[in-house]
Amino acid sequence: MRTLFNQSPVMHSCSANYAGYEGWKPRRITWRTLAGMLLLAGSIGSLFAGCGASSSPAVSSASASATPTPANQATLYAGFAAGYLIAFRASDGTVRWRTKGYTASPVVSDGVLYTASGADLVALRPQSDGVAEVWRTPLDTTALTSTPVLSNGILYVNTSGLTANRSAPNGSVFAVDANTGHILWRFQTHGSMFGAPVVTADAVYTGAEPASLMSTLFALNRADGALRWRVQRKEYVTGMAVLGGTIYVGSTDNTVAAFRVSNGAQLWSYRTPGFVDSLAVSTIGEASIVFAGSRDETLYALRASDGTLLWTYQADGFILAPVVVQGDLVYITSEHGYLAVLDAATGSVRWRTCVDHDTCTDPGGAIRFSTLLVAGQTIYVGAAFVGTGPSAGLPAEEAGGIYVLDANAGHVLWQYQSGIVGAEMGTPALADG
Repeated sequence: MRTLFNQSPVMHSCSANYAGYEGWKPRRITWRTLAGMLLLAGSIGSLFAGCGASSSPAVSSASASATPTPANQATLYAGFAAGYLIAFRASDGTVRWRTKGYTASPVVSDGVLYTASGADLVALRPQSDGVAEVWRTPLDTTALTSTPVLSNGILYVNTSGLTANRSAPNGSVFAVDANTGHILWRFQTHGSMFGAPVVTADAVYTGAEPASLMSTLFALNRADGALRWRVQRKEYVTGMAVLGGTIYVGSTDNTVAAFRVSNGAQLWSYRTPGFVDSLAVSTIGEASIVFAGSRDETLYALRASDGTLLWTYQADGFILAPVVVQGDLVYITSEHGYLAVLDAATGSVRWRTCVDHDTCTDPGGAIRFSTLLVAGQTIYVGAAFVGTGPSAGLPAEEAGGIYVLDANAGHVLWQYQSGIVGAEMGTPALADG
């Protein structure tokens, strides 16, 4: 199996969407709420087969062999937060197999899927009717909180946990060998973490919340996890993106800020009317542009060098999912189910469509966390239909699904409604046979 998409040697952007865990409203997260969120994250994994953490070392089942699919039939892999991993025939949405017990969207490389199973990081080899585990590594924590980032044979993951007496958050960043599952290094942030790290050629960047209404931005050596610098922030880091010598950070204090990657010195800050939930940066022509999705339902395009506003776009719904920039186009989704393609330099709309007219006309929304995948002439995006949140403060997804659209005009080519309680949480992974 050769990877087609969802793999790059250097990951440049990340949106953590911490504020989204508060029922989609801009509430403050308290210590009690944080503890409840982490405990619930751990209990979700234990409900499914294979999700329980183990005290044993990495489990090997390397003798499992893959059953290849026809070379002209690409496979789409989607992970649902409720613990299901599903393989589709990418051309028409036919379900190849569905398995239970894996709690994050996978990243795929060289015929192996890497994902989470509760508090364990796992490597899976696809079969004709499911998956076989290659290795399983417990990470001594409550839960993995994002899809792993794979770069040059190493997996980088953020986790959430609590101190031994459960009085405070205690998350970590792990670097794990993708071939063996061996832990290369661990850095404890002593804070809650809910998004993926950003990995560059020589550094790993992440954000954590050590206390209510506070956060810390960390820069670590990629080779050994040693701390380079840290910057204390008010409110919560919700998204990060790196370009050149600058890291751009979105926050629940309604700002986008730029920091020098060498020492963490702040270069500029731009304030929006709402939480900044989504962030990306890219060079368009001769200019570098930061794209920030705010809770005022607006996408802001800022000049990366100094934060000057270039243009805005009204999205008709919160922009909770990460913005995707490919070539000279910006792909943006909103919680009400709209998907739009914009000219990155000017903000002019190439096309805009609603993936589900019920959610677009009746706010309650479709596209939440899922990063869309642009693959050639096709767009894949996960969706959820959200109901009333439980007492722990988390939203209750009534059903998750996937929409597949023509990238040229926005027509829906096929869709899948799983009926599974739990939304597709990350970027779908696409590979050939």
